[in-house]
Amino acid sequence: MLISDVVKAQSNKLYLMIDYVNIVDNNVDEAKYYYQNNWEAFRKAAQEAGYIHSYRLLVTQGQGEFDIVLITAFANQEDLNNVESNFEKIIGSIRPGGPIFLNNKKPNDFRKNEYSIRTQTASVNLENVEREIEQILKQTELFSLSYMNADFESLANSYTADAKILPPGAGIIEGREAIKKRWILPDGVRILLHKVTPSEITVQGNWAYDLGYYEGKTRKKNGEEVAWKGKYLIVWKKETGTWKMYADAWNGV
Repeated sequence: MLISDVVKAQSNKLYLMIDYVNIVDNNVDEAKYYYQNNWEAFRKAAQEAGYIHSYRLLVTQGQGEFDIVLITAFANQEDLNNVESNFEKIIGSIRPGGPIFLNNKKPNDFRKNEYSIRTQTASVNLENVEREIEQILKQTELFSLSYMNADFESLANSYTADAKILPPGAGIIEGREAIKKRWILPDGVRILLHKVTPSEITVQGNWAYDLGYYEGKTRKKNGEEVAWKGKYLIVWKKETGTWKMYADAWNGV
């Protein structure tokens, strides 16, 4: 269900901030109330002040990977960089007492922020880019699930046939079969957690790049559990309608 769509159709480049949110504990009314009376009100004022180009609030509950998609479009990189300070001014001027809530439920009671993505596109491609990013996020989640389930065949199929990975402290590994062998875990070792948090995804036709952070936890053969985290850069390629990784580089932080 489209609640608000005030994106202007112009051909100039837009800089986007897209938030993907899921509703928790069936608090649908509380979530809608919060975003309609706070998020949307703040964006309307920011648009009138010239801080943002446009905004878009979508409730897609039960119809997609995420229940709520929030899109804020900026006319230039500077406005995007200044988003926090500009919205502090907006909130202070129209809602000095802070956000308002339904049934006294606070955001942590009714929502879970899954991803916050920054990207850029021509405004004519806005809806298409939104869909493509959601597909990339879905493929990212499938990769993590395959790794935790030790399903290395599915994990390898997350890559193109001619893919390349650049693991830390090693040379470039090419080809899906070689990549599969690199990911296979020793006997008795399990991945308890693998989570990827993209911070920027940019789609250009059948190619995209994606960067952000990852974290996880490994259980060794002796039962010891080790946590780890790092940063990554992925180049995606769309093959027969599905996004797959063409190049994958990462290292720890």
